[in-house]
Amino acid sequence: MTSVLKRDFRAYFTSPIGYIYIGAYILVLNLVFYLENALSQSASVAGVFSFMLMVMMFTTPLLTMRVFSEEYKQRTDQLLLTTPVRTFDIVMGKFLSALLVFAVLLGLTLTWPLIISFLGDPNAAEIFGNYAGILCIGAAYIAMGIFISSLTENQVVAAIGSLGLFLGLYLLEIIAAYFFSSGALPLWIMSSIRFISIIGRFNTVSVGILALGDIVFFLSVCAVFLFLTARRWDRQRGFSILITAIFIAGIVLVNVLANQLTTRFYLKLDLTEQGIYTLSDETLNVLRGLDEDVTVTVLAEESVWRVDRRSQLVETLERYSAHSGGRLSVKYIDPLLNPRIGEQYPALEGLTEGDIIIESARRYTSIAWRDLYEWAVDYNTYSTYASQLKAEQPLTSALLFALSDKTALAVFLEGHGEDSTEALQALFERANYNCQTLNLSHEELPPDTTVVVSNAPKSDFTEIELERFESYLNDGGNAIIMYSITTPDLPRLDLYLEEWGISAEPHMVMDSQYNYNALFAIAAVAGRPESLPSTQNIDIQSRYVFLSGARVITALWPTGERYQRKSVPIVASMPGTSYSKDFSDPESIETMERTSEDAIGPFILAMITTDTNTASRTPSNLVVTSASFVSDMALDPSAPFLNSQLIGAIASDFNPSGSSVIIPGKALAGTVLTILAGQARMILILLVIVMPLLILAAGVVTWRKRRSL
Repeated sequence: MTSVLKRDFRAYFTSPIGYIYIGAYILVLNLVFYLENALSQSASVAGVFSFMLMVMMFTTPLLTMRVFSEEYKQRTDQLLLTTPVRTFDIVMGKFLSALLVFAVLLGLTLTWPLIISFLGDPNAAEIFGNYAGILCIGAAYIAMGIFISSLTENQVVAAIGSLGLFLGLYLLEIIAAYFFSSGALPLWIMSSIRFISIIGRFNTVSVGILALGDIVFFLSVCAVFLFLTARRWDRQRGFSILITAIFIAGIVLVNVLANQLTTRFYLKLDLTEQGIYTLSDETLNVLRGLDEDVTVTVLAEESVWRVDRRSQLVETLERYSAHSGGRLSVKYIDPLLNPRIGEQYPALEGLTEGDIIIESARRYTSIAWRDLYEWAVDYNTYSTYASQLKAEQPLTSALLFALSDKTALAVFLEGHGEDSTEALQALFERANYNCQTLNLSHEELPPDTTVVVSNAPKSDFTEIELERFESYLNDGGNAIIMYSITTPDLPRLDLYLEEWGISAEPHMVMDSQYNYNALFAIAAVAGRPESLPSTQNIDIQSRYVFLSGARVITALWPTGERYQRKSVPIVASMPGTSYSKDFSDPESIETMERTSEDAIGPFILAMITTDTNTASRTPSNLVVTSASFVSDMALDPSAPFLNSQLIGAIASDFNPSGSSVIIPGKALAGTVLTILAGQARMILILLVIVMPLLILAAGVVTWRKRRSL
């Protein structure tokens, strides 16, 4: 085998064909890299590798067309067969020589990650996965091309036959999906076609997944076509058909087993920079604790989702199923073929293509697929694109909803000039709360109220309002009260909060170093209260809390506990760099910069007091903070702050049914490269001009040397 490998590998580079193949290929690929990465300033190599996959269908036949056809034409095949070298060794030697040429080509593309490393911070896992995936597909294409070459002595016929095979496999799934969607193709045939789809399997790599089943498949393709090539040369043809059938059956069995193991235990590596497919601890705890069956029904054709951007959702749902211990199953139903599917879910109105239904024996709910992404606008083209994958939050919330018997209720008070709570209500709704507004002076709180929210009231509570509010808290209720820096004195409410050991001072907190827009303070998580266990799961190492115009919250009880009420800070400003100004008389403030008269931090900016002495024996909780804590900007899912996670933890822990969870989305965009115009031109010259010319020049020199012999 080694002698054949050396002989054939040398043949590629003692003739111009190897240089022409590599030179032309590297010219096209480097140009695409320049456009996709250098000009677009992207560190992700997925785009250029996807293009490489398409080019491989046309270039691999040039590499393999002469492998056996040349032997037939030169009549050296008989000489090979009479040598003391096994047929399998001959085939493997030729296969490895062609694969080694392809590996040389891939080695030249290592300039890409080197350039990305120089200009930014590449995702090494994604780069490794794409190289591994393209190498596996290259090996599969080479094995198929070698088999076609073994069937004819005409190199042109071998090249055309290989190209036809590659294009046929590429178009097969597209055509089959069309007939399947029209009902002309049964499911088992569509599943079989999807099973042998090379492009479909590479799509999982392109979206950041390296699966055991896919690697086994590519190796199996190599094994099958190399075996068929060896059989083609085998002189003992009596048992060829039987042996071939047994071998292929064994390969199919291995692939079925590998796919089953991959799906059951999700034997896939998440190669994405943001860990898009890695489930959070909150979701894993829910899935591992399932004690009843849940069905996830996707109103779509699975093959369609696998080939477009929604393939990320397919992978996410597969991971949910894998971690559920067999309790969660996923099925796809095409609504075009099953138009009456909506009749099975009378409570869900207006179901459309792409909706996802989560149901248990208790109840069901649905999610629109577009709600699983965060969308942004490209103002260059005025088109929308998915900027974040936030599928985990709505999917886990819907799962908890389907498993619970009751829904939490968040009541937002009105009648005192409260600030807008649109973003906060949206967050509570994502956490499986029903939300309603209520005027305490007109009606009492509903008996199923889970939490009461008052966002920066501008007028004081009346006696009857305060009585109803106090009665609710004394019975094990929860409340969140926000003050703004412009909130006036509220004698009744302020006095009542003092009974809980909390006072909101008219002092605005700023920070000379940790700030946003040079003025508004950015604070840190100060504590993880025992009454809020969900805060224990929040990563507080590198992110902060956004608070603009935050008021100082004072703990009135130095010991932190009195009358079975315990106060614990949640958020605090930075020590040393934060300071506060007295806004009780705003006109007396001459500058917002730090002066010697300003108090120096740290300051408490959010506090929770827990009362364990309630009529219902259920602890009641009162959170006091600033209105900016729940502003639209602070709670923006794409904002790099901890506000939404902290409020989500509070919402989750206040919910007695345990059906609340807040999980942040994950950015889909990769690292951005910082490339100057001069650097871009240098990349263009080196990769698109210099490198291909050097390779082609080496080919010309080799050709001239051979002519002079």
